[in-house]
Amino acid sequence: MAWFGKTVALGALVTVGALWGGSVSPGAPLAQARSGAAMSSTIATSWVAVQPLPEAREHMAVAAGRNGRIYAFGGDLNSADYTTTFIYYPGLNRWFQGAPMPTARRSARAVTLPDGRIVVLGGSTACTNNYSCTALATVEIYNPTTNTWATAAPMGTARYDFAASLGKDGRVYAMAGLIGNQVLSSVEAYSPTINTWSPVVSMPREALSLASSVDSHGAIIAVGGENYGPNGNNELTDTSIYDGVSWKSGAAMPTGRLELAATTGPDGQVYAIGGVRYGAFLSTVEVYSPTINSWSSGVSLPQPLCCTGAAALPWGIYVVGGATSGVTSQVLYLPFGQPAGSPTPTPTGPPTSTPTPTGVTATATPTGTPPPTATATATPFATAVVTFLPAVSPTPTRVSATPTVTPSVLPTPSPTATPLPTSSVTATPFPTAISTAG
Repeated sequence: MAWFGKTVALGALVTVGALWGGSVSPGAPLAQARSGAAMSSTIATSWVAVQPLPEAREHMAVAAGRNGRIYAFGGDLNSADYTTTFIYYPGLNRWFQGAPMPTARRSARAVTLPDGRIVVLGGSTACTNNYSCTALATVEIYNPTTNTWATAAPMGTARYDFAASLGKDGRVYAMAGLIGNQVLSSVEAYSPTINTWSPVVSMPREALSLASSVDSHGAIIAVGGENYGPNGNNELTDTSIYDGVSWKSGAAMPTGRLELAATTGPDGQVYAIGGVRYGAFLSTVEVYSPTINSWSSGVSLPQPLCCTGAAALPWGIYVVGGATSGVTSQVLYLPFGQPAGSPTPTPTGPPTSTPTPTGVTATATPTGTPPPTATATATPFATAVVTFLPAVSPTPTRVSATPTVTPSVLPTPSPTATPLPTSSVTATPFPTAISTAG
């Protein structure tokens, strides 16, 4: 696999010296992955453990940024719900901490908008267990460019353990889920341009703890979950496809599962990852091909995993946190080949100006030690340092209650909830580092 001008084996992680603010171009590679353009068919035969989360978490909202980074929001540990924003830089194999969410919650969903902002919606709090919680209609939008949050219009129906994806019309769809003891089939769509939610066609049946992703044509594909049958909970094998007008049924997933994660890989296929079946955690991964409407077996996880989050970048799939024998901080990565014809990533230094967001009436202003203002000197790509990670152990260390890494105190204050921003800005404050590159 060619990466940064060097040929490296799949399963290796590339660390580029002095790539402090570096990122992939948010344009061509990501657009290519979504368009179904030619991709390398090479997929690694095993998952690779990369730098773990600073703290163990499950039920996080996870999304891929259009800047080539992975974002993980909130989640829970030992009955406590969190507001944290963790940001993973693949080129550095390192996690950073962004401004915290205004609302602590678990079982929310995160969806990246075309302009790069990330919508975190719904979720729950005050749980006595995951089926006895206060459902939230809260919607908050994170701006990676300014490292700030804004409050958007709430959903029409509070819900958690639901699915959410970006439709081809640019709206965010919230599907099914749970409120109290009521399992939902309702679907509503959020328009970022007018900050409004509208009901749309309901799913074919009620479901909770399902997952969803989007195919290369923009159709939403919702998979798995459960509903309450006459003999108790019923793990679903459903593949439900929404084309923007109506729902139709796709081929049944081979293994019924709930509390799974789903994401669309660089190859345009939808990956159903881990989850729970009959009370047992699953390590299996099943792969749906939208073009031929069929399922196949994927690369299994190194151990059973539920309640995790997944997101894909053009070079692979990341699985973040979750629960094994206990809540874990592990982050797994399934490498793919480099997107065909993708541009070389361009390193950038920290910003030298203060962001001036437009359309936001009140934002949090970072304090503390500012990032350096001198232009970073990037190491040429030809001299990239390639660090090979150790092989994934079949019995990796689990994190149950004690976080493995203690994050440093954020230099930014807790932001005040604000009206929805109407435009984006170009300045990029660099978040505070909270872990050591591994």
